[in-house]
Order: sequence, then C-alpha cells, then structure tokens
Amino acid sequence: TQRIVWDPISGKFRAWTFDSEGGYFDGFLSRDGDRWVLSSTGMTADGQSASGKSVFTPVNSHTITWQAIDREIDGTPIEDSEEFTLVRRGPKPEAASLPEKAASTTN
Repeated sequence: TQRIVWDPISGKFRAWTFDSEGGYFDGFLSRDGDRWVLSSTGMTADGQSASGKSVFTPVNSHTITWQAIDREIDGTPIEDSEEFTLVRRGPKPEAASLPEKAASTTN
C-alpha cells in the first residue's frame, strides 16, 4: 500500500509505502523528464535498513511501468527488479436491473 501527499514544507510529493510482509518506507518523489522517481528509505519486516528508488513511467492514461532500482538492504546492493507494466482496471459493471414483471391480477 502506498500513500502519496503534497508536502508543503519540502515543496515535493512525499510517499509512505507499506509492504505485505510488514516493511515500511518513507521518501520523496521527483520528476525526471516524463517519469517520476521515488527515493526512499525504511525497514524490512525483519528489521534491516533498506533504501532504493522506484521509477514510474507513464505509457498512456491507463498504463505505467514500474521498476525498483539502486536498492540496498543493510548496505548490501540488491539487483534491480524487472520492469513491470501496470494497467488501470475499471470497476466491474454491475448487473443491469431488469424491470420487474407487472403482476397480473384478475378480478
């Protein structure tokens, strides 16, 4: 899960990231041409210090690519991740409500 807000003190977007295993990271986003780079530091779920960058590159209005680069855990470099493509998916359409049959009554 990630939360991104405008930080008026730094004049930058700030992000907090929480991973599914209990790790957490804090960082700032900066613009680099047509992409956004999140530089962050934090802790892994088992208490090791960690740092790295996430690169988000827009492809179109519904698609971005994401890659984790320049990562370290307790000072040990970690290989860059592969580049992933993320596509926005709209909500599932709801079943159309069908008009109820008019009850026919005979007198």
